[in-house]
Amino acid sequence: MQIQTDGEILMKLKKIIVALPFLTLLSGPAAMAAFSIPGLTNDPNPTDSTAGNGLADLIPGNTNIPVSPPQNHPVPVTPNNPVVDKPVPTDIWWGTPPQDNNNTGVLPVIPLSDEEAATLLHMREEEKLARDVYLTLFDAWDAAVFGNISNSEQKHMDTMLSKVEMYDLVDPVTDDTVGAFETEDFAQLYDQLTEKGMESLEAALMVGGLIEELDILDLQQAIEESDHPDVIQAYENLMRGSRNHLRQFASQIESLGLIYEAQMMTQEEVDEIINSPMERGGRGH
Repeated sequence: MQIQTDGEILMKLKKIIVALPFLTLLSGPAAMAAFSIPGLTNDPNPTDSTAGNGLADLIPGNTNIPVSPPQNHPVPVTPNNPVVDKPVPTDIWWGTPPQDNNNTGVLPVIPLSDEEAATLLHMREEEKLARDVYLTLFDAWDAAVFGNISNSEQKHMDTMLSKVEMYDLVDPVTDDTVGAFETEDFAQLYDQLTEKGMESLEAALMVGGLIEELDILDLQQAIEESDHPDVIQAYENLMRGSRNHLRQFASQIESLGLIYEAQMMTQEEVDEIINSPMERGGRGH
């Protein structure tokens, strides 16, 4: 039997350590509604953290259907899952990425499920809702926070559009005019939220906070429903941005001598966000 020296054993251990994978864990809060807008339900004590209360009920896509967590491998290519030849980032692929067997320089893209596609299109319009409301409230109150965050929401829209195009979906934003929406529910929400925000600067800032809470909750659900790492990463970046936006709106409200109160999330969840530092990295803006 060959006896290994201490140096040889140490070298093998170093190789094993270098080969260990790096895993990232994600957790997120649940939702509850508590903001008064005409026509919406207010339940300050929901029994189900995923119950569709208030504003979220008017948004399509909030089905609250339990889904399995993302698997550590791509969806297998079968007759029911044809591939589309488009570039796909390989640095964020779980498991072994698809191979370019034809040496074309292009890797196959695994199509989204119907549910994933519907959620992506929903988030594209929801980011437009945020942008349009903030642009309107900026014109009304000339508060810099609305102008700054509306610019970020435009970047969020662009991020969602890049995914819509990557997966060959039909963009629901056919008219980029402020207040114009393909989905009637979003058009109604725009009217309701801007009307509320016109009442006072305080009300406008609370509308901003409500939109960001809604965005966080919908992005959490979108992440749970997706099996595509690149889409999940995009949602995570947007959610980081929404947490930062919530911090900014809460700070503006506190500058008026008031305390920001949770509207859709629990107060504990909101406090955890607004009492923590601004987040950097990715494209959260």
